[in-house]
Amino acid sequence: MKNGKNLTRTQKLVLLSRDLNPKEWLLSKKLPDMWLLVHRRTNQTLALSLNSSSDAS
Repeated sequence: MKNGKNLTRTQKLVLLSRDLNPKEWLLSKKLPDMWLLVHRRTNQTLALSLNSSSDAS
């Protein structure tokens, strides 16, 4: 697995808006429409979609 990188300030704000603690997540892969995050302690992966259109149901 690729090593996770520390988040930037704007990435931390995005995680806070999604009720995630940015101190516990690392950025593994940054795609145009999605981020792959890795939890610092449990190594759990999370695919975070950046499309705002998918939030509307």
